[in-house]
Amino acid sequence: MAQMKVQRQKVVGARAKSPSGSTARVEPQTLDGWRQECERLRAELLAAREEVASLRTRQEQVLNRIDWVLDALDSLPDSDS
Repeated sequence: MAQMKVQRQKVVGARAKSPSGSTARVEPQTLDGWRQECERLRAELLAAREEVASLRTRQEQVLNRIDWVLDALDSLPDSDS
């Protein structure tokens, strides 16, 4: 039981780390710096949205293939008769 708690804590600790690494970002000091940061964040958000859309499409294709295989397996006993 104690081992499960330790493993769970390791997983939670691993999730808490930022995916881009442990480097701290320096806050922009000028208005132009904030604009550049805003544009960078918008580009990052757009890329993330595109990746999410791509992953959803891939998931839908996989589910459709699984459905097709299950339907094909269900029809096997019918073709033997």
